[in-house]
Amino acid sequence: MRDNIQKIIYQTNRCKDIVQGLLDFSRTPTGEMVPLQANQVITTSLNLVKDQAMFHGIEIECSFQENLPEITGDRSRLEEVFLNLFINAADAMKGKGKLTITTGIGRNNCVKISISDTGKGVDKELLAHIFEPFFTTKEPGKGTGLGLSIVYGIIKRHKGTIDAESEKDKGTTFIITLPVHKNNSSIEQDNATFD
Repeated sequence: MRDNIQKIIYQTNRCKDIVQGLLDFSRTPTGEMVPLQANQVITTSLNLVKDQAMFHGIEIECSFQENLPEITGDRSRLEEVFLNLFINAADAMKGKGKLTITTGIGRNNCVKISISDTGKGVDKELLAHIFEPFFTTKEPGKGTGLGLSIVYGIIKRHKGTIDAESEKDKGTTFIITLPVHKNNSSIEQDNATFD
């Protein structure tokens, strides 16, 4: 009897997570679009998760370009993007490995953010589907498959791009570009530009 009750509670919580994911996925942005410093948004997000147990055996390396131009964004939604990517990375590394976060100026007046892990990676055949709703590489019952599709939707609403590169057993890198705030649209690209 006790086992059945625990199973019911587990499945109820899983259903709740799926419904919440669906609501998040379909939700239109309600936050205010304001000028933001990408490095600050990333740092805030990282500070929310880095002390969790799943990060204790993970080395975190940040290489932030100073004086990046501002982006225009909804802070809470962008924090949600980075939280999702950091947690996915930690999960893929199973408590051991390296998380590398890099920022710089990309092409076409964009801020470029790269988030890399040394986890298990994703097969090339599966990589093409990584941003699709309900797609997951996690074991059954471990993920809803909505996290990366939500991330994709948020980045698109910010007029940005997100791509993934992965090599099996070597890790995955997510590359995000976000347009600079209109007042910064004529930034000079110098040696700090990275592709």
